[in-house]
Amino acid sequence: MHFLLAKLRLFSVRKRLLTLVVLLPLGLLTAGLITTLDARNQALEERKDAARYVVESAVSMIKSYAERAAEGEITVDKAQKRAAQAVESMRYSLHEDGSREYLWINNHEPRIIVHPIMPDLDGEYVGDFQDRSGRYLFVDFVEIINRQGSGFYSYEWPLPGDPEGREAEKVSYVKGIDDWDWIVGSGVYIERVNQAAWELATRFAIMSGALTALFLLGAMIIACSITRPLRGAEQGVMEMANDLTTSRRLNASGNDEIATLERGINELIVALRQSTFETEQARRKAEEANQAKSEFLSIMSHELRTPLNAMLGFAQLLERDGEIPSEQRRDYACHILSAGYHLRELLGDVLDFTALENGGLTLRSESLTIDSVYRETATMLRPFAVERGVELHFAPPDRPYALLYGDPVRIKQVLSNIISNGIKYNNRGGTVTLRCSISGDEAHFEIADDGYGIRPEMQGRIFLAFDRADQQNGKVPGTGVGLSLSKQLAEMMGGNLELVASKAGQGSTFRLHLPLATGADYADLDTSCTAQSDPDIKPLTAPTDLTPSTSCKSCDDGKSSSPQTEPAASWPGDNPAEATGDEAPGGSTCDALEPELLDSVNAGTRPLRVLHIEDQELNRLLVRGLLAKNPQISLREADTGAGGLAALREEKPDLVLLDLHLGDCHGTEILWAIRQDPQLADIRTIAVTADTRSIDLAAAKEFDAIISKPLQLSDLEQQLPSL
Repeated sequence: MHFLLAKLRLFSVRKRLLTLVVLLPLGLLTAGLITTLDARNQALEERKDAARYVVESAVSMIKSYAERAAEGEITVDKAQKRAAQAVESMRYSLHEDGSREYLWINNHEPRIIVHPIMPDLDGEYVGDFQDRSGRYLFVDFVEIINRQGSGFYSYEWPLPGDPEGREAEKVSYVKGIDDWDWIVGSGVYIERVNQAAWELATRFAIMSGALTALFLLGAMIIACSITRPLRGAEQGVMEMANDLTTSRRLNASGNDEIATLERGINELIVALRQSTFETEQARRKAEEANQAKSEFLSIMSHELRTPLNAMLGFAQLLERDGEIPSEQRRDYACHILSAGYHLRELLGDVLDFTALENGGLTLRSESLTIDSVYRETATMLRPFAVERGVELHFAPPDRPYALLYGDPVRIKQVLSNIISNGIKYNNRGGTVTLRCSISGDEAHFEIADDGYGIRPEMQGRIFLAFDRADQQNGKVPGTGVGLSLSKQLAEMMGGNLELVASKAGQGSTFRLHLPLATGADYADLDTSCTAQSDPDIKPLTAPTDLTPSTSCKSCDDGKSSSPQTEPAASWPGDNPAEATGDEAPGGSTCDALEPELLDSVNAGTRPLRVLHIEDQELNRLLVRGLLAKNPQISLREADTGAGGLAALREEKPDLVLLDLHLGDCHGTEILWAIRQDPQLADIRTIAVTADTRSIDLAAAKEFDAIISKPLQLSDLEQQLPSL
């Protein structure tokens, strides 16, 4: 039913009505013809029954004469003569036109005894008589009588009263009289039955034609009553659509459905005007929101100040101490470069997004192989994956030398953004997998990770600018514009970026669709020459696994700050490496302290125990370097809130340097845990943060001091003498 209604909607109201009008009389005509055919068959059977009844009556009469002759009442000749005369005079009416049927008698020779219509056949031998079809009908009569005593038989016989003597099909009933070997028969002409049926069908056709004409007239009137106001409504709607300020209204007079529709359209126009007004207001608000983006820069202070803090801090170390070993100086320089690159990426994302919003970002249109995208992306992201302890798996593409069409820099930027998100939003030992398949004229890059995943309520917002799934606790660094920027770049290149699946705690899968180059571009590519010209670029025939290693290449690409090891919460004296003078992972022994600080820190023999709780490795390295020359300071580090609380309760340090934006909690939660524990309440706690605005008034009063990032050595020195 729904399919039929949908198809009807393809035609106008006028055509639908006319179709209905034509179909209805045709249906009536068809029904009439079927009824006529049934009536014809029924009439034929009735006439055959009538012929049989007449023959049976004639046979009964003849038998009565035969019985009288057998009893000697009359002679056989006289009995046969009287019987023949009686049969000859028997006529009966079967047709509406008044025509009458007759009976005849023949014997088994066969010879005609009496034939009322054709008396010249009386006494004639008819054994060789044939109709037009070649049937020896009188011989067949004898066979029927001999076989079954009576029956119907179809043949052709001259039509009585026809001026041309035309033969017509006839069905006759014959029955034998054993006493005299006579055969009595009578029949019905099929043509006369068909003529009556044809007249009935003609009357049906005339009636159907009249009904069709009447229905057509009514349909035209109804169609006009529907389409005319609809056309007026259409013109009015078009006029109001072109100018919503017009005061025109549809003439919604009447109580039919069209009037109801017109009233609804009038109400819709009012609603559209209101919506237009609200849209204009929303536009103004959007312009105001653009101004609010400048405030976003202040909200990003934590993200921007983190690398800035590392850069300035390590630069201060290089400036103040000219005796730093060359290898350590190189490490410091690497950390500064890494932080600078990270800062550049943060600012680059924001600036790119701003350019997109303002329409000032232009893209190049070039061709590049999927293989080159694979290799350059892998080279670019490997150090970052090593730093985070995440395994990269690049599955071989279907066609490594297929050509993508777009901006090469932006294609790699989009892929890097998605893959780096998979690395950042992941745990140590996690995996990020890149696959590429081709269907039609598109390449499909699928990036799957087994990391944190995205909560269901956040999945509809991940492509919104400045909206982050981890905004509540700042677990992962970033600007919040990466996915939004990537999606817009993909769409500008004729592709798309979509979230395929994600489940909290189980990871996410993104799919990037990019167009392939045209056939002409393929013709210009010689894959064998490409492979030979650069020995480092070969077709990927096996998966590429980028597993974490301990080599630091941050100076080469700026993606890693140092060999990443899991910071262990241990005191220097507890580590066996301390006896050999080697630095244990996660902890450091402070060897010397400037004389002016030594007197102000601790006059006793026990070293000052400092616990640094910070999730950023660069910041931990910086504080470690700032305190490295103080022999009276024992530094312990923790990279999570949970690890920091465990170290607090285990060792009860003298001083806690506490970052606020930790991976698993907010720093104020650690503060309240310290203040509410009687054994820890007196520990001096200093907040070290790039986002001082996130500290509420109550927490600010509980901190012994607050140091703002970028961290200055002088700020830290000022807090040590006050112990």
